Amino acid sequence: MNVVSRLAEQIQQAVAAFEECKTPPALIGGVALAAHEVVRATRDVDFLVDAADADPAGIRRNPDVRAL
Repeated sequence: MNVVSRLAEQIQQAVAAFEECKTPPALIGGVALAAHEVVRATRDVDFLVDAADADPAGIRRNPDVRAL
């Protein structure tokens, strides 16, 4: 699987996990910059969630989500 396919798969998995937790995410970082035609090499996907909307217990229950 190439890097772009793997990145797309990871984004889909993350969005599904956020939906399960009922936490709306915002895509940020290098991947989000592509929407503004800014090229930045990146190997990860960054999301931002509102702390008030976050469900820490739900995130901990979902093995597809890694909280830092």
